[in-house]
Amino acid sequence: MLYFKWQDFNWQENSVIVRKTKTGTARIVYFSVQVRSYLEQYVKGKIFKCQSLPIKKLFNATKKMAGITEPEITFYRMEHTLVSNLYMQGAVRSTIAELYGVSEQVLSEAYIQISNAFLKQAAAKVLF
Repeated sequence: MLYFKWQDFNWQENSVIVRKTKTGTARIVYFSVQVRSYLEQYVKGKIFKCQSLPIKKLFNATKKMAGITEPEITFYRMEHTLVSNLYMQGAVRSTIAELYGVSEQVLSEAYIQISNAFLKQAAAKVLF
């Protein structure tokens, strides 16, 4: 389970050090300006009032605050959707794998789920 501490965040670089990973190797994860905005609200106590929080608990609390009750919307599914969307928007597999701390093989086998619309667009580009 991921736990973040405020000293792990680098606000100048929009990054956080993830110290507890599946592989046991710490790594740096970069985040967008929009994510930074949410995190800054979190720091100011506008969202939650604790010093560290497991990411799944944070996700579930945010989901509850947003009024989302569908049980199929999980952190796991959101993560896979994000990876798939990054790929379908043109991000390179090796870059996505590095961002998520997995191998390209694991990324392809477990994370990337290509939509039918994407497949249709790709097929339309084939020239004979």
